[in-house]
Amino acid sequence: MFRLVDEGLRAWHAGASHWAGRDNLNSRAIGIEIVNLARDDAGVFTFPAYAPEQVDALIALLADITARYPLIGPTDLVGHSDVAYWRKSDPGPRLPWRCLFEAGMGAWFDEPVRAMYQRRFHVGLPPEVEVERAFQRYGYAPAKNRQGFVQRTRAFQMHFRPRDYGGVLDAETCGILYALNEKYLGLCS
Repeated sequence: MFRLVDEGLRAWHAGASHWAGRDNLNSRAIGIEIVNLARDDAGVFTFPAYAPEQVDALIALLADITARYPLIGPTDLVGHSDVAYWRKSDPGPRLPWRCLFEAGMGAWFDEPVRAMYQRRFHVGLPPEVEVERAFQRYGYAPAKNRQGFVQRTRAFQMHFRPRDYGGVLDAETCGILYALNEKYLGLCS
């Protein structure tokens, strides 16, 4: 593990970014780069698994950082693809976000609440304008167009449903999103 920039200084790690209503997160974020040899071969992405040692080191580092900065909440532990979905795909779908949550780091949905919303949305998905608001409430940047909506949905799926991250909005994705908003923001639909 290497510290490249003192936490009191600004780095250009996040780049053009947005989370929880704020743009350009470089001055208010601590960036962690995890080595992973993901590849993009003409639009075909390959995401290797993270080594258990990397995950253990990440959990220890996050525990240290969140102990020193108690205002960092569970929904603030995010990846490049969450804060810059229009240009980033890392850490990719192989980062075990649920494992991080089970170790006390980050956010995850409650399965019974997800299932309840998913059953509701099998009858019919909420209007996209409502889903757009739900993504923004959780922290994601507004989608500027259809492509952005798909990219953001894909980033969300890589984080919370890594087995299927094609960017297609479906009942399960909406169920996860609404369950997260209910759990962490107290917003029920």
